[in-house]
Amino acid sequence: MAPRISWPIRALSWVILACCALALYLIVRNLLGGEPTDARESWYALASVVGSLVPQWPNSPERVVRYQLDHPLVGALYGRAGLFDVYGSWWFVLITALLFVSLVACLFPRTRALVRTLRQKPMQAREMACVERVGAAE
Repeated sequence: MAPRISWPIRALSWVILACCALALYLIVRNLLGGEPTDARESWYALASVVGSLVPQWPNSPERVVRYQLDHPLVGALYGRAGLFDVYGSWWFVLITALLFVSLVACLFPRTRALVRTLRQKPMQAREMACVERVGAAE
């Protein structure tokens, strides 16, 4: 039987994933790139760079075969790590899924509040207190 994760750990994980700062950080960091200050900050970008520099099976299988023949030891290591198919590897899919879950967790509570606000009747300008103060000052 698989071990069960306790409630506080699950709740804390959800809170961390639902943090908008994390979601925005992951998106901006991936879009803008920049100089990484920590190895953990550049994991997604690093995986994308590897996928661009190392020949990939879906794009050029002949280059992958030639690379494996020219560099048998490194080619075998790259193959086991999934570096010849980065964008289809389990770890890249996991990174992307975590980014997606983080975005959904961040947007879900805010979407409900937005829908509630959009359904409300708009306030008339004369009902707003700041308008009354401006009119009284004139």
